[in-house]
Amino acid sequence: MSELKILETSQATYYSNDIKLAAALVSVGLPIVSIKERNNPRNNKPEILFGFEQTDAQRVRSMEFLSGKLMVDARTIMDNRDALLSFVSNGSREIIEQLNKPKK
Repeated sequence: MSELKILETSQATYYSNDIKLAAALVSVGLPIVSIKERNNPRNNKPEILFGFEQTDAQRVRSMEFLSGKLMVDARTIMDNRDALLSFVSNGSREIIEQLNKPKK
C-alpha cells in the first residue's frame, strides 16, 4: 500500500510528489492545475510537485488509489505516467496540456 504523500496544500490546490498518484488522478479525469519544483527539505534535492484542484472528487480518488481500490485502465495509467516522466525530464508544457485534454 502506498503512503499518502501530501506535501503542500494551498487554499484550493492539493500538491503531491507521487508520480503514480498523479498519473492515476489524471487517468480518472482530474486535470493537473499546477506544477512546481522545490528543494526537498529532508535531502535538499529538487523534486516536482503535481497540483490538483482540491475537491471532494480528488480526495475520494486519492484515498481509493492509496487503499488499492481505484480501478484504472492499465494502459491509460502507464501512458499518463510515461507522459509525466517525460515532462519531468524535458520540462515540456505540451505534455501537460495533452494530459489534461478530455478523453473520448
